[in-house]
Amino acid sequence: MPLILPIDLAALNLEDLVVTYLLALTRVSALLMATPVFRSTGVPSRIRLLLAVTVAALTVGTLPPGYVAPTFGFGLIPIAMWEMALGLAMGLCIQMVFAALTIAGECVAVGMGLGFATIVDPQNGASVPTMSQQFVLLGTMLFVAINGHLVALNMVHDSFTMLPPGSQGNVQGGATPLLEWAMAMYANALRLALPVIAAMLLTNLAFGVITRAAPQLNVFAVGFPLMMLIGMAAVMINIGTLLDATASLFGEAFEAASELFAGAKA
Repeated sequence: MPLILPIDLAALNLEDLVVTYLLALTRVSALLMATPVFRSTGVPSRIRLLLAVTVAALTVGTLPPGYVAPTFGFGLIPIAMWEMALGLAMGLCIQMVFAALTIAGECVAVGMGLGFATIVDPQNGASVPTMSQQFVLLGTMLFVAINGHLVALNMVHDSFTMLPPGSQGNVQGGATPLLEWAMAMYANALRLALPVIAAMLLTNLAFGVITRAAPQLNVFAVGFPLMMLIGMAAVMINIGTLLDATASLFGEAFEAASELFAGAKA
């Protein structure tokens, strides 16, 4: 059975086909560069390049009918920058979830007394508390388990239907959903860490009462290991709630990316 494509590739000349493919490759590469799972140091650069080339080649043939490629010339520079901005914006919507996990891990680590224990994050190449790395690893496994990587690739495929390469978009309309989603990052981080923070607060209040009742007790010798023990127990007990909240954040991130393209198209 022959493959039926919305756009007649044979009707395009070589120059238009090359321009269309390069613009599509720019958007796809920007998405892969900004999405945490794809840009991880554990993924070889050749694999990312091969994936970007393949996805761009598959999306070129699915452009809407009547698509007209931009003219080759210096005018392609701002168009390519616009395509890169669209890909980066989609990736940043997902990145905000992992940033919220990192901040939530920092809040939990400080409450447990593990703020000084840091480890290198392989995704960002920066030192983060061990609890932040644990939260990020859980978020990464959940992202793959719910097929978030496939949703991201399908999202960039749908974006070419809404805004084909070279289309003029509304910058302000596209930036508004992204900024609103970024401003909610700290609130989302607090939502993820709130159960453990509440347990740490109750523990500190209990230590305060014990100190008043028995001043001779060395709270610093007993409190530090006990805070770590209670903190670890609170994280293990609330692991299901953490995963559910993270999955909900991933869904909101994909919705924010969809609203981004809807606003840019308007």
